[in-house]
Parts: sequence; structure tokens; C-alpha cells
Amino acid sequence: MKAPKGHAAKVKINGVYYKVEYKERARDVPDETVQVESAWGFVDVTRRLIRVVWHPENPDQTKRNLWHEILHILTMDMNISSLQQKNGDDDTAHRDLDTLAMGIATVLKENKL
Repeated sequence: MKAPKGHAAKVKINGVYYKVEYKERARDVPDETVQVESAWGFVDVTRRLIRVVWHPENPDQTKRNLWHEILHILTMDMNISSLQQKNGDDDTAHRDLDTLAMGIATVLKENKL
């Protein structure tokens, strides 16, 4: 679906543009390279693509999901190993990334940035 009003269609991260796609269902977010049935967000750095679930009833959740995926890219680009998932099963790193994404999205909203 087209980027909802007030949401980015692309983002520039460390000089690289990523297309942002919004999906209506979590099962439409991952692609064939991922071994999960559904997800709220997905990043493909090779194709420079971010996908997130659009939450029409809660646009703030959509923005938190987008920030979560942006942080995945930043931790890879900047080699922040403490926030990177190891073999896709590091729940602590993933929760920490989610908490950081929520904090960033909240600060941006509360300060109208």
C-alpha cells in the first residue's frame, strides 16, 4: 500500500535511501528469505527495503515499528554488536532495540520533531 499520510515512503540512513513499504497484515511483511510466518517489521539491506505493518487504529505503533527497523540497520552499519541479534534468537537484544525504538518515537512525537 502507498505510504499513509504523515509516514515516510523512503528514509535515508547513513547516506543510503531505503524504500518503506506498509502492509496491512503481519503475514505480508516477511519475504521468502525469512523463516517466520508473520512480523511487524522487516529489513532487506541488499534491496534497501523496509516493510512494516500499518496500524490505522494506532499510527504511533507504525512509527515505533519503523524506528525499530531503522535501528536494526544502524546497529548493522555501525557494528553495535550488543543490539544485534545473533542467529535470529537473541530476545534480549531484540527487546532492547524495541525499547529504544519506543523511546525515540515518543521523544519525536512529544517534541513535534
